[in-house]
Amino acid sequence: EINLNALKDFMTRVHPNYAMRDFYLTGQSYAGLFIPWLSRRILTGINSGELENTNFKGFAIGNGVFGQALGYLTYGAIPQKYTEVIFEAWKKILRGEGLDTKLEEHDLLY
Repeated sequence: EINLNALKDFMTRVHPNYAMRDFYLTGQSYAGLFIPWLSRRILTGINSGELENTNFKGFAIGNGVFGQALGYLTYGAIPQKYTEVIFEAWKKILRGEGLDTKLEEHDLLY
């Protein structure tokens, strides 16, 4: 609610010249949690008449956080996309054995 109120204040009081222009929401990292929520709230506000600017076009999130449960599920898939050298090194690090492989010597990393 606070974010929607800030957006309404920006468009009506702070910069009224932007009040009826097209707009997008953008962000990164934790924006992956907040921007989808705010986007839904904006659409609800447009449909109810609470938000005068009906020109919301969408959102973009770079490298967004999307929640711990889904984030942890991807950790197992990440090593499958890399070479066997990287995967073996990753397993050693997780086991606490240290890293004795000189990864920089492998051209596959570049």
